Amino acid sequence: IVLCEAETTAMGLLRDIAIKSLPPRNVLESKTVREHKKLGVSALGYEAQTEIKSGQVPEIKTINEALAVLQYISEFNDSAPVILIDEFDLIKSDDTRMQFAGFLHNISDQEVPIKFIICGIGSSLDALIAHHPSVGRHLAPIQLERLSHDARWEIIQVPAERLGIEIDRNSLIRIG
Repeated sequence: IVLCEAETTAMGLLRDIAIKSLPPRNVLESKTVREHKKLGVSALGYEAQTEIKSGQVPEIKTINEALAVLQYISEFNDSAPVILIDEFDLIKSDDTRMQFAGFLHNISDQEVPIKFIICGIGSSLDALIAHHPSVGRHLAPIQLERLSHDARWEIIQVPAERLGIEIDRNSLIRIG
């Protein structure tokens, strides 16, 4: 799950997607491999140093970089990761939505095996598509109605009953 905020930027969102596409261990553990080679005598010679760092998602500056990073990351997964982007409608910037629409169009065209569920796009779906009209052919919008209070309470009560937990009515109302 990648959460959006009012000030979320496109490149920040894309980096968060990359981070969430990796197994947590790969993000939290950093490993550096250094190799140092020296050839020749003191006056004439050649010296080379290589450093490979794993476990860190680089700062993403362009959509092409994001696509390359996500293509690379997808190779670490046995199946296509599913990234849920929540509260997309909170993003204030039209520029961010425009860049993200371009990203969605390109990730589909380049067949990067990552799937997205974007929640909270409501009226912003039209705005998302308006920024990049051809992105609409890559989306399958599903309109979900608000859950009734009874449905919310059932979601709480059924597992609680199975676990042998009793939830009083006032708590049920507050939670639901």
